[in-house]
Order: sequence, then C-alpha cells, then structure tokens
Amino acid sequence: MKKSRFRESSALLEIFTPLLGRHSVIAKGMYRKKKNFSSHLEPLSLNNIEFFYKENRQIQTITKADLIYYPENILGDLETFEYAAKSIRILRRQKYPTESVKSLYKTIKSSIIRFNENKDAERIYLDFLRSYLFLEGHLNEMYVSDENLEDAYDARRIKKTIVQFERVIGQNEI
Repeated sequence: MKKSRFRESSALLEIFTPLLGRHSVIAKGMYRKKKNFSSHLEPLSLNNIEFFYKENRQIQTITKADLIYYPENILGDLETFEYAAKSIRILRRQKYPTESVKSLYKTIKSSIIRFNENKDAERIYLDFLRSYLFLEGHLNEMYVSDENLEDAYDARRIKKTIVQFERVIGQNEI
C-alpha cells in the first residue's frame, strides 16, 4: 500500500494482509546493490510476503517476498491510477483488523486486477466502494444484490453514487 525509505538501505512498507489487515513491515537491505528483495515490492502490486509475526512488535521484518501480480497497465492511465489509489487510501484508514479483513483483501485484490484489465475505472471503483461499505456494515444485502446493481450503473448516476459512498466512508472514519 505504501513504501518509504527506512534508514540507509531498508524500506518501510505498509501492506494489507488477509489475516492482519493493514500492517507495517521492514524490508532490510532493499536499497543495497545486492538486494535481498527485488523492486517489485511496490504499491498496488500483489506479493506473497513472509514474515515472523511477534505480538509485541508494531513493525515486523520480511524474510521472503515473491511477486504474484504487477499491474503495469494501471500506471499508464492516470484516471485508473487515481481510482486505484483512492481504493488503497480507504483501506489505509483501517486502524485495526475487523471481522471482514479476509473479504476486504479479496475485494482489493480483485479490484486491482480489474483496474489493470479494464478501462471502466469509475464502475470498478463503485464496485469496490459498494463491497467495502457492505463488508463494514454500512449497506444492506438488498442494495448490493445483482438486481439493484444495474440501477447504479446508469452513466449519469455513477459519479453521484460514488460521492455518496465516499461521504459515508468519510463520516464513519472520523
């Protein structure tokens, strides 16, 4: 979700995992010439990351990282990148794992893949918001059902619905 330099040769990464939700880890030696980890540990990439979790530590150390999926098409389209970044920002607001972390992980993973493969970024973002709000308990099943999805996809209503959903998220995160 986020990467920043940490000390001389390491990186501090903020990741979203299917078990712990949002979590901080250190990739030691990431910026050395002989890297332990390749540069695929980038925001929006999907990786298989191994680290030993210790309860008393806020920041864990990565022991292994393998790239699963890198969304290169997202970076080439500014509108798609903007919607993907908004999705990540929403997940970064989580302060603690909720009951729905595993489902949220699946939602963001499928959204990133869809953003990379599809040009209808607004509709994909709307789907992400709808899933997020449903998983966090702000939408009921009836509103998320397939029958009602087509109404929200009317081109004139997509932007309005996105604004409404972002307001709900903003009000509940304060």
